[in-house]
Amino acid sequence: MKHFILILTIFIFAACKKANNNVDVLPPITQTGAGTFGCLINGKVYLPKGFQQNRPSFQVEVDANFNDGSFGVTFFNISNDKRVDFTIGSDSIRSTGYYEITNTTRAGVFFAVKSPPTIPICSFLSHSSPSSIGFLKVTRYDLTNRIFSGEFEFHFVNPDCGLGDTVHITQGRFDKHIN
Repeated sequence: MKHFILILTIFIFAACKKANNNVDVLPPITQTGAGTFGCLINGKVYLPKGFQQNRPSFQVEVDANFNDGSFGVTFFNISNDKRVDFTIGSDSIRSTGYYEITNTTRAGVFFAVKSPPTIPICSFLSHSSPSSIGFLKVTRYDLTNRIFSGEFEFHFVNPDCGLGDTVHITQGRFDKHIN
């Protein structure tokens, strides 16, 4: 009986370890140009995933000379015949720092869900809603080494997305070499 319990315990731990290897986890927060992006949307991990029209599922564009410093971080995730698009961007940013995101600030967010991946279910633009609130923390703005990194969180009310009445985007992070 002892051997049976030992074998059963080993089997259960092995099965749990195998199951955990298939679960998406957020990438670490880095500032090295690692090419990573991740966030939680209502507690579920979202990573760049899928291909569409030869466009990468994660991009960062920075132009220090346009509108006193502009940037855009874009990602999409295509899975189970659904596409989630997310863009965070601003102008007037030329350094590291903490930037609020509301309907009255320069920094803004665009979020959309499509199913199948080309037909919009819902979309949301932070500048059009008084219920949106969040932040962007630029942790590395390095034009010499061409690295742009940061963290973000954002919340908004939109019952049309099929994700609940309030969408919580939390623990967001990105780190990328820029062109």
